Amino acid sequence: MGMYTQIRGWINVDSIGSGKSVEDIERKVLSAQERFQRDITLVDPYDGKPLERRWVCEDTYVHSGGNGSVFIFFGTEMKNYGSPAEQWIKYLLDFFPNAEGRIDFQYEEDEEECKCWLINDGVVVKEFYNPVWCEGYGNMYGEK
Repeated sequence: MGMYTQIRGWINVDSIGSGKSVEDIERKVLSAQERFQRDITLVDPYDGKPLERRWVCEDTYVHSGGNGSVFIFFGTEMKNYGSPAEQWIKYLLDFFPNAEGRIDFQYEEDEEECKCWLINDGVVVKEFYNPVWCEGYGNMYGEK
């Protein structure tokens, strides 16, 4: 059956006084999503077949924050076969070379640690494993 992965995080793409509008950033994210869906060069790194689960890019949202900041949030639970979530996030970063933030990947059955990415200047500058700090999967609403 396979494991579910909860992937969640954020990147900051605009800050105080830059003059960029949230609408421009929303259009850029939409363009990235459309290109990702059609990009024939994206393949599963394990079997070389065309990348599946490209819909993962639709779990990306632009948020206009205080003082002119703009954040892009990403959150989903999926069977991450072929690493489409990782591929999507790296693909998106190509559109935002100033991005900084953090993304976490927590696997359903992993009770010890989750993979974390730190992002700066539009690239993953550090990948590390952090002790699990939340359930990450199975934290059903209304169940506690």
